[in-house]
Amino acid sequence: MTPPSFPAHLALLARKAARGKRHRPEVARFLLDLDRSVDALAAALRDRSYRPRPGRPFLVREPKPRWVYALPFPDRVVQHLLIDASLPALEPWFAPQSYACRVGKGTHRALRQAAELTRRFSFVLQHEDGG
Repeated sequence: MTPPSFPAHLALLARKAARGKRHRPEVARFLLDLDRSVDALAAALRDRSYRPRPGRPFLVREPKPRWVYALPFPDRVVQHLLIDASLPALEPWFAPQSYACRVGKGTHRALRQAAELTRRFSFVLQHEDGG
């Protein structure tokens, strides 16, 4: 089996990055003309003219108030490309309890593991001020 071409791989990653976000205008525009969008992004990456754009800030209030920056969609596709390229080499270095960006290690598995550990170990860490 031959590996997909670079634009075909970017198209696959764009579809992955779009999961749950297809209703957003920027994502819908990118996907509406996927071939052209991916070709332009691939060309910018190849000729090294690609530059990430500033994120869109929004306030998240849980578990505590903080500002988060949502990447523009083409930057999310590039983020997926970087993770896809680097994760296999980094995976052996991760602690078994690390769950972010790992296949088969999502939020539900992390919660199951935490529940299992709390059943097995009956101690609690307490903050210095007693709270």
